[in-house]
Amino acid sequence: MNILKIIKRKQNLMYIKMLDRIEKYFITNNNIIDWTNNIIENYERKVIKKEEKEKEKEKCITNYFTIDKNDSLFWTFFYIFNGEFEYMSIHNEFSTEKLMKIDLLEKIRKNKDILKKYKVKSNYIEDQLLNSNTIDVTTFCILCILNNISFILHNKYFYWSHICNEEIFIINNIKKKCKIFTGNDTNNEIECIKKNRIEVSNINKLIKSMSSYKMAELKDICEKLNINMFKNTGKKKKKQEIYQELCELI
Repeated sequence: MNILKIIKRKQNLMYIKMLDRIEKYFITNNNIIDWTNNIIENYERKVIKKEEKEKEKEKCITNYFTIDKNDSLFWTFFYIFNGEFEYMSIHNEFSTEKLMKIDLLEKIRKNKDILKKYKVKSNYIEDQLLNSNTIDVTTFCILCILNNISFILHNKYFYWSHICNEEIFIINNIKKKCKIFTGNDTNNEIECIKKNRIEVSNINKLIKSMSSYKMAELKDICEKLNINMFKNTGKKKKKQEIYQELCELI
């Protein structure tokens, strides 16, 4: 009898311990309050983190000279290639733009091997220079590469770079409006850009195929672009879901 009482007492203690362990999962008033507070705290942390990143990005767009012309990327190249004085001394914007674009065609045709290296067709660049109202990022990059210009071109989420000498031009290109960095601390500005944006390895497209990314790379991208890697249920998103969200964002 004594043995039965001891066994029963041990069983009761075991049940009590089990109840203590799972009590935090019960739907009680106290638990609901705790859960709600945790949700609010986590949300506030995410908001604060996002605001801090936005402030960091804002620091990266100070000390910039604005290119106030229609074909902003082309005139950015003109400013870099010819200098500030030539840019500020333009009398006939239309003829200056057309003549320089025609002059650039010869260099394009003579350097098809370099274009081939970057998987860009010469007729595509020629069409951009002769027939488009505004050149695109690919054309800008090619013009800089052919003229040995070191640059870092960035928008809100991504950056393109080509470094071939010590003088590096930093260009902010958001909503097709370019600004050229004129500050003194170039290294700090470059570090700020790289910290908050994704590098574009192929000048023809922003992101690689999904199979080209490792999960660690996608995690880094998510942190920089404020993409949540978890679902509302708390379950981690699959690689395909993260990649799809990245494609939708850009």
